[in-house]
Amino acid sequence: MLHVTPMKLFNKAYLDVQQTLTKNLCVSYTQLEGFKMMHRSTHICSGKDVTAFSSFVPSYLIKYCITKETKKYAESLNKQISYPLIANSCNSYQASIIITFLASQPDNLKKILYYAATQAIFKQLPLVIPKSVTILDLQQYLNNVLLIQNSYYVIFPQHLDQLILSEPTKAGPILSKSGVLLHPVIADTPSEMQICSLIIRESFINDPPSCVYQPDVAKRKSFIQDLSYAVAIDTLDRGTNFLMCEYNQKYISIQPAGVCALTSPPGSTDRFFGKDLSVAAVMLKHLGTNMFKINNPLVECHEKYCGQVDNHAYVAMFGSTIQNKGLGDAALQILEDIAEQVNADLYLENSNSNNLNFYKKRGLIVLEEMNFTHDDRSAKCYAMRKDGKKDE
Repeated sequence: MLHVTPMKLFNKAYLDVQQTLTKNLCVSYTQLEGFKMMHRSTHICSGKDVTAFSSFVPSYLIKYCITKETKKYAESLNKQISYPLIANSCNSYQASIIITFLASQPDNLKKILYYAATQAIFKQLPLVIPKSVTILDLQQYLNNVLLIQNSYYVIFPQHLDQLILSEPTKAGPILSKSGVLLHPVIADTPSEMQICSLIIRESFINDPPSCVYQPDVAKRKSFIQDLSYAVAIDTLDRGTNFLMCEYNQKYISIQPAGVCALTSPPGSTDRFFGKDLSVAAVMLKHLGTNMFKINNPLVECHEKYCGQVDNHAYVAMFGSTIQNKGLGDAALQILEDIAEQVNADLYLENSNSNNLNFYKKRGLIVLEEMNFTHDDRSAKCYAMRKDGKKDE
């Protein structure tokens, strides 16, 4: 089974494969520790044993590495790459998706590279695998798609379709109710975050609390779009802001499927709804001094019902512009899996009573009804949680 690796399992998964698959690999655990905070890693299990593991980082996000050691390590990998990477006379690239660690048996190679390859295809960037991060002879298994340099391998976007999986797994692709395979793409570039903000805007245009905040429809659209974009920017380093997308083989590209989730994984101990100053700036821009008069019970409920903040996954904003196709289920499935692997809760504030049954079917229960009030307007919001199975 293929999983997106949550922070609390990163250490164990890495050590497991280091002991079983990579005894001769000259990459230290401390060098890679910081990547666990970025949630850009996957592992494959056979029973309780981790049999394959990989992690990656977009070259443009190296500055978000948590520790100095990790940042230094990532920068050293990036310096080995000779930019621009030239595919042909028409295509050159100044950035890439860098595999920072790869351990796998040959029969799992495509699976363990799938998650990184999906990101590279959507972002139209090459996938780069430094030779120092793996003991595998990739030329033997990927010879027809590899460009081989002195210190690294390159797979350009036009060849990455060979790493796209056609069967559902926990980490994707995920089969929707309508029978469409949806692939998870991490939203961490300005254009992807714009897509997220547009989806959230259309999903929340008739959202009751938003109507309380701003009764004017046109102004409300602008407010929701700016707020969701700010949240996406402030949480991009966590790697759990997802767009669920369809893969179009004809054009070797992935198109947005009309659903996104802005989320914080277990282990996020602050700014799970973005930075306070960023949110305040958006509120002040659109609501003026009225922002100080609006009752907002979200923070109080979050602290009241989540207990230890590192033991729950939080869905900050979640929306879909296409209904009854199972897109919402697919978007939540990945975050649910991340939470379940470490027995963490899943928590969200549902601001629309029409969505109660959708969340209840996924195991979330209503903990409290919150009331938003401003002037003569009011609306309800529901604190909901799906309890994880806690370790004894």
